[in-house]
Amino acid sequence: MKRTLLIGLVVIMSLTMIASAAKYDLTLGTGGVAGTYFPFGGAIAGVINASNPDINMNAVSSGASVANLNGIKSGDFDLAIIQNDTTFFMYNGTEGSNFAGAAFKGISTICNLYPEAVHVIVRYDSTIKSIADLKGKKVSVGAAGSGTEVNARQLFEIYGMDYKKDCQPEYLDFATSAAKFKDGGLDAFFVTGGIPTAAITETAITHKIRILGIEDAKLKQLQAKYPFFAGVTIPAKAYGANQPDASKTVAIMAVMVVSNELPDNVVYAITKTLFEKKAEITKGHAKGASIDLETAIDGLGAPLHPGAVKYYKEVGLIK
Repeated sequence: MKRTLLIGLVVIMSLTMIASAAKYDLTLGTGGVAGTYFPFGGAIAGVINASNPDINMNAVSSGASVANLNGIKSGDFDLAIIQNDTTFFMYNGTEGSNFAGAAFKGISTICNLYPEAVHVIVRYDSTIKSIADLKGKKVSVGAAGSGTEVNARQLFEIYGMDYKKDCQPEYLDFATSAAKFKDGGLDAFFVTGGIPTAAITETAITHKIRILGIEDAKLKQLQAKYPFFAGVTIPAKAYGANQPDASKTVAIMAVMVVSNELPDNVVYAITKTLFEKKAEITKGHAKGASIDLETAIDGLGAPLHPGAVKYYKEVGLIK
């Protein structure tokens, strides 16, 4: 009897250990709380957890793209939402980027998520009509190390400017930028994010705004150097009545990347859930509607993870 009980206890303990070992606690790096990454990441994590009992994903606020990639490199994050251009720069160690000469091959991509527009916000009655007019102005170029800061540098570059020398730059997250802009402490602020982005929506509740456009010639110049940019129009009133004019600007894709250390079965489950539970994700955040198999792997900045490849082969996206 004792032997039977002992054997039974060993079996139960073994099963418990197996169950425990099968639980994956994952940290998803997102962005500032007033941006799109954080709430969208929260919606994704909620659906992933509900659909996969062996996965416990926690979406955390962060400094966005560059900080997220560094977080994966350091082991603080297992996966992250970032801008595709930043992925490309880190994976290749691109000269002139934050990762020049320091290529990191320990990341893989799951998929494109949605396009992010580069917004440059000014007051509607401002004399600032172009990025060239930002010379000497107080400008928030995004949080230090964020994808927004990278994009600000790229745009200033094609206008023959260096924001560190030609402007009075501040390195603020979206919420802080918006608050300081509303208080009169900034002439303009940059936001690379989905349409709409909460910080801009909140700004436009009390302030009439204009989003600076990018001239066609400058767009072509930008795309010649950075082909991952696409032209996009932010519609009039995307941020309500206090944004009466449309704006032609540029956009890049937000992507989900993972550490190469994540097992194939975990990444497969995440990939499958992103596409097959898209409706549930969209209930949590409107950007879920942009997750699309047709554009899932277009123009990626780093190779696909084998777990994602397995899913794409199952659905016929990859032969």
